[in-house]
Amino acid sequence: MAGCSGWQLRGSGHNTVADITIYAVEKNARSVGRAFREHWTSLGGDLVAIGEADFTLVIEKEDYVRSLLSVSPKTGKAREINLKLDVIFSMRSKDGTLLIAEEVFSAERDFIFDETSVYGSNENSAVLKEALAKLVAIEIAERASSSAVAYREK
Repeated sequence: MAGCSGWQLRGSGHNTVADITIYAVEKNARSVGRAFREHWTSLGGDLVAIGEADFTLVIEKEDYVRSLLSVSPKTGKAREINLKLDVIFSMRSKDGTLLIAEEVFSAERDFIFDETSVYGSNENSAVLKEALAKLVAIEIAERASSSAVAYREK
């Protein structure tokens, strides 16, 4: 197949992230900041010092809210919870042009668990928070990439 003219794997087109350099700043958003950095570099994007960056992305005010949705009628213990993450982000070009004004991204999930299960434990709470941080980081990366490409095409 290598000799086939024009043959290309589906999804292997031009990677726009690879040529976008970003300086990422996190302010009270450690989990989402870490997840963004991991995701961005896994896509082939560069995270650089502020002087080398074409764009500055600020991720801030990571806020997790855990709400009780239901209680087991037999035990009186939590049966279902909702975990929500809100984070604010913004992006500017090297010349200071505002590309993304402060915007809130949110992710939330409902979890049903057996009170004897690890899902109700504090250890698993960290895993659930990490999963939400990754979801939000993916959305931020997509928004940052599309904004950078649109800015360059002007």
